[in-house]
Amino acid sequence: MKFPDAGRRRDIIECVSVSSAIADKIASELLSRSDTSGICILDSCGVGPRGRNRFIAASEPSDIFKINSRNPLETLAAIEEVSRLNKPVVFTLSYDFGLKLQGITSRHEPKSSEPDLFCAVYDSALIFDYDSGQLSSCGMESKPVNIWHQIDPDRQRSQNEIPRNLPPESITPVPDGTEYLRQIEEIKELIRDGETYQANLTRKFHIKFRQDFLPGNIFMYGRKHHPAAYSAFIDRGDSSVVSLSPECFFSVRGQKILASPIKGTRRRTADKTSDRDIIEDLSSSEKDRAENIMIVDLLRNDLGRICEFGTVRAESLLEIETLPTLFHLVSHISGKLRGGAGLSDILKALFPCGSITGAPKINTMSILDSLELSRRGLSMGAIGLILPNSKPRRPEIDVSVAIRTLVCQGNLGEFNVGGGIVIDSDSAAEFNETETKATALLASCGVNFPEPDQNTLLNK
Repeated sequence: MKFPDAGRRRDIIECVSVSSAIADKIASELLSRSDTSGICILDSCGVGPRGRNRFIAASEPSDIFKINSRNPLETLAAIEEVSRLNKPVVFTLSYDFGLKLQGITSRHEPKSSEPDLFCAVYDSALIFDYDSGQLSSCGMESKPVNIWHQIDPDRQRSQNEIPRNLPPESITPVPDGTEYLRQIEEIKELIRDGETYQANLTRKFHIKFRQDFLPGNIFMYGRKHHPAAYSAFIDRGDSSVVSLSPECFFSVRGQKILASPIKGTRRRTADKTSDRDIIEDLSSSEKDRAENIMIVDLLRNDLGRICEFGTVRAESLLEIETLPTLFHLVSHISGKLRGGAGLSDILKALFPCGSITGAPKINTMSILDSLELSRRGLSMGAIGLILPNSKPRRPEIDVSVAIRTLVCQGNLGEFNVGGGIVIDSDSAAEFNETETKATALLASCGVNFPEPDQNTLLNK
């Protein structure tokens, strides 16, 4: 796939100090416009890590393409080419592309509507840094940022004015609780037989929305009430993506690559004393700690394929990450990329993320495909951002794991939630964890989801 020469580019076109309310204003203005296409918003919601705690918006892409190729190397070649354009790029990678990449033939019919790779190339993008309060833009020197000029400075629309969608007509989780429990027990048998050590088993939520629902409203409600460090809204033309992902798959700055897998989740309460007890429970959970360390080892092995020898290390292990509604157990692994390693090399070595497959990766992916009742689609895949950067000459790359990620097409939507199954997993607790993880997206869709009882299985 050939793209026109990007020409010269200016990294920072303008830089001004503003308040964080500007992110609300830009998002609400863009999503309320019917005459603007290809809107993309990637938002850390003020809860992201320093250096990546940003709000990024772009619209009217200069190029859009989708790839569904039998040969995964063609897809990798396309994303490598687009990563060298010196333009802002947003992309999605389906989990099913990962099956092709690992040489696994799925037993399920392909989802014709979900591309292996979606890419939107922009001439410019607005960037707001929550930590510094700086608003800037990046992109082509000859193409000024047009988003800023689309915002009406006299209009005082606030995020509070974005209406919440009415509850959907129907929500259907597949499989139900009984079947999910059976699948968990089957995985435990496979663990006993030595076929896998940990498997991240998922369920799919099918949603039928009312005809007047707006995907942008789901995103706006989510970023306010369930802020996550890798929230995203992507208009892909025939579908929209709303992500409330808290998980960094990997980020690249210069030659440094950082991966931050999440394994271990607990729901927060409104009571500080209860939250302290929950943190202690998560920190001391042998099951969650073992899950996390397994994935750390898997990712260290994957990173070793593309990093200089001896540079891969765990920067931190088993940290508690506090979100407004959840606690997570997170580890951070880094390495120094080999001189010639590009984005395609990184994806070939790492994709899909081990935190949503299990270990060993390839055999466990085959097991999951045999147990789960449909393809995952974008869920458990990846959402990525590429920004031009001249110092050093590698682009900045941020890629999230597409967990808690909804794909809307017409008035239908779907997303997967899951958890890591190990030999000592409590099956009822694993089922209830999927319900907990679905809460943020379902609430953003207009649903008041019942809080699961950790002692009693919800018989669904």
